[in-house]
This record gives sequence, C-alpha cells and structure tokens, in this order.
Amino acid sequence: MDTSEQRIKQCEKAVEIQTESFRCLMPDDYVAYRHIIPEVGKHMVTTIWRVEAGGLTTEAYSERFIWLPTQAQLQAIASEYFAETGGWESRGLLLLSVFHRWIKDNGSYLVNSKLSQASMEQLWLAFVMKEKYDKVWDGNDWIKNPLY
Repeated sequence: MDTSEQRIKQCEKAVEIQTESFRCLMPDDYVAYRHIIPEVGKHMVTTIWRVEAGGLTTEAYSERFIWLPTQAQLQAIASEYFAETGGWESRGLLLLSVFHRWIKDNGSYLVNSKLSQASMEQLWLAFVMKEKYDKVWDGNDWIKNPLY
C-alpha cells in the first residue's frame, strides 16, 4: 500500500473520490490522519490507520481523515463507472485492457505530471480521475485540462 506524501496529497485533492467515500468507513479501509503535535509546534504529522471492525462514522470521518482507496477499491469505482456509462461490466481482464490502453495512450501526460514513476494506486487514481471526472494531475492538484 502506497502511503507516500504524494499519494496522500493526491487522495486529499481528489475531492470527488473523497465525496464518494462519505459513508461509514469499512473495516480494512485505510485513512490518513493529519495532526499537529503541540510540543513540536506547527510540525504536521501524518498517521496511517487501517480501520478495524466497526468502522468509523461519517461524522468522525468527514472532518479528520483522508480516505486512501486501495487499488481494488479504485478498480471497483472504475468498473461501476464503465458499467453505468457504457452498459458493460468491466471486471477482470476487460478492465485491465482498458487501463493498459489508457496508460499507453497517455504516456506524455504521465511523464509531464510526474506520474511515470507512480505506484499502482497512484496510476489507478489518475485513471479514475481522468475517465470519470475528466481531471488530470498537474503535480499539485486535479484540474480539468482539455490538452490531455
């Protein structure tokens, strides 16, 4: 599981994904919790938690946590999106084929946005953000960009 600062930032800035997750977090979901340690001053510390049995309520989650969707959860979001918009079930090899084609067709975007060395979770998040929300990562935020 990629818990790098870059991935946390991408997830935090993916408002649409965070909004989709406005539900009770389920066991085995991962969240980042950012907090300031008073003794250290303004030094921000990020803690990664795996949600245990019972989950977290929407109220507790919405204010304090950044959901870090797993690769499987991102694939499920993509699969549901393609099923809704294309009328076809995109599980397994078909979804991987679409993802592979997207990687191949978007090589310059991936290099320009510094995603060429990204983890699989970062690539699947970029895929979902582009295909479902027509947004691309500019290195700092998800933006609408007709060039890609």
